Amino acid sequence: MRTSKSLLTGVFTGLLLLGSNVALAQSDIAASYQSSPESVQRGRQLFLAHCTQCHGENGKAEASPMADATDLTAPDRWLNGTRKEDVFVSINAGAGIDMPPFGFTLEDEQDVVDLANYVMSLWPKTQ
Repeated sequence: MRTSKSLLTGVFTGLLLLGSNVALAQSDIAASYQSSPESVQRGRQLFLAHCTQCHGENGKAEASPMADATDLTAPDRWLNGTRKEDVFVSINAGAGIDMPPFGFTLEDEQDVVDLANYVMSLWPKTQ
């Protein structure tokens, strides 16, 4: 039984390290992209196609009383960080229990960056 516990501990530790390396790689990807009006516009189209069911067209998460979605216009209440890299990782890999990963749904990492740029464009100008 002790061997099984050691094996499980090793596997769990390996998964944690792999997860942290993936998050760092995603962070590097997000940091390498810049926002532009064109990127924000592409992100808006992706948002309308993939995100309105939970977050609503305005991003305020008023669309579904059943979804426990984040109000994207209030970053001061976000739990997973508000740096561009944090937003990218939340979209790409998911966040919490209710936010699914969209990295597999979207065509490429540029789509994730465009979507992150659009989400950040919803923030108050003072943010």
